[in-house]
Amino acid sequence: MKNKYKLLKALLLGCFVTFSMAASFAEYPPPYYNQQPNYDQQQDYNDNQQRIYNMEPSEDERMAPGGPPPSQQEIIMQAPSPMHVWMPGYWNWQNRWIWIPGQWAQPPRPNAEWMEHQWRRHEDGERYRMERGEWR
Repeated sequence: MKNKYKLLKALLLGCFVTFSMAASFAEYPPPYYNQQPNYDQQQDYNDNQQRIYNMEPSEDERMAPGGPPPSQQEIIMQAPSPMHVWMPGYWNWQNRWIWIPGQWAQPPRPNAEWMEHQWRRHEDGERYRMERGEWR
């Protein structure tokens, strides 16, 4: 009987210690908690996303020594909502050709259309110049 009592006492003490430790850890969020974006504010998220696409590449990034490779075939998943528009991937020049994959985005205004990035031959006939995509 004494052994059962000691076992029960040890078990209860262990549970108490475990729960008290869990409660003390619950007070502190994990270190990455404050770094995660707040997706509850959808408009702020869309504004930040739009700023990424409207960033003006530097002059060096816009010129390439030759034409880009053929576009890669992309698997387009279902749109997150009926309001999203597919922005196709494109080749970017950063001392070598890098494929930038396409993604879904919400237009900045109703009926806006995404005009994708284009590489056009430069006036010198050797290099190519990137015309960045934009919403119209």
